[in-house]
Amino acid sequence: MANTELSLQNPPESVASLHNLIKKNQETMLAALPKHLTPERFLRVTMTTIRRNPALAECTQESLLAAIVEASQVGLEIDGVLGHAYLVPFKNRRKINGNWVSIREATLIPGFRGLTKLVRNSGAVQSISSGVAYENDPLFEYQLGSNAFVRHQPSDAGPPVVKGPDGIEMVDHTKATHVYVVVKLTNGGEQISVWAREAVDVHKRRYSKAWRQAEEAPAWDKDAPPKRDSAWHTNWPEMARKTLIRDMIARGELPVSVEIQQFAMRDEVGPTQDTTFVAPKTVIEESSLAGITQALESEAKSPAAPEKGSREDFLLQVVNAESREQLESIQSESTKALSDFDDVQDVKEAVFIAIEQRFGGQK
Repeated sequence: MANTELSLQNPPESVASLHNLIKKNQETMLAALPKHLTPERFLRVTMTTIRRNPALAECTQESLLAAIVEASQVGLEIDGVLGHAYLVPFKNRRKINGNWVSIREATLIPGFRGLTKLVRNSGAVQSISSGVAYENDPLFEYQLGSNAFVRHQPSDAGPPVVKGPDGIEMVDHTKATHVYVVVKLTNGGEQISVWAREAVDVHKRRYSKAWRQAEEAPAWDKDAPPKRDSAWHTNWPEMARKTLIRDMIARGELPVSVEIQQFAMRDEVGPTQDTTFVAPKTVIEESSLAGITQALESEAKSPAAPEKGSREDFLLQVVNAESREQLESIQSESTKALSDFDDVQDVKEAVFIAIEQRFGGQK
């Protein structure tokens, strides 16, 4: 039998129906959330992420639901502020009821800070430090093996920058020389990994499914230029450091469970391209769908402002901050205002990421 290529797309109301399904099963689906992640906040952040990415709205509900449940189980928020985890829409081919179908499926991909958080949660890690050395840094030297060490003095001017496709300056990763990660264990041990930039790029080209798909022309217009919008294209330094953490986990150098090891390798292993399954049927109450759709559209146009002085309020301030001084002030104020340690750490991480990405991490 000849294979038939079909295009399987979710209906326009798919986001609303997904929201409805999660709400109905919230108690069981999100039961594993850690105490600092309430079901309401987790669901709100997740649905906002899906609504903001049109490609995610085209993903199958089954893949979105599976990714959301998995995020709740590992305790990572799905958003681009903290960089803990991301929903990435991959193009796959599946054999459904005898026909080969081209579909989009959402896969939960851990971010660099999500992986470091999971490693810290093992209880065996005292600290994790990492960095990228550039050509203009006055000092970078290291030694592996016995008496291993890393010494790095970043340039006061920050890393070299280049204008991106949108005209906005971004770090010029082609001027990077090395990437390193240093993990100190609670038993007094230490694990160090150092890669040259060329080794990172070879690994990227060989294993990253997201990078490869972003390098391809759109399926509907083979003459169009590639989007080049993957995290490797937009945030090379963070992806490079994540590559080293992944490698250390895969080698057994960091104390994590088998489940976390498998989770860490997402995007490199990726979902299976060609598999066969029977398409499940999802029952949705159509009577409530219109109201849910209207409510979600209203929320998307005018989302409710977070409570002043809350974690969400400070994270929103981080997103809108226009200077290093504002970011440092936000961190100081949040430390005084927030009582929950995890909330304080979330804002601290968001400020760190913002300073690193917008101002090169150096004064």
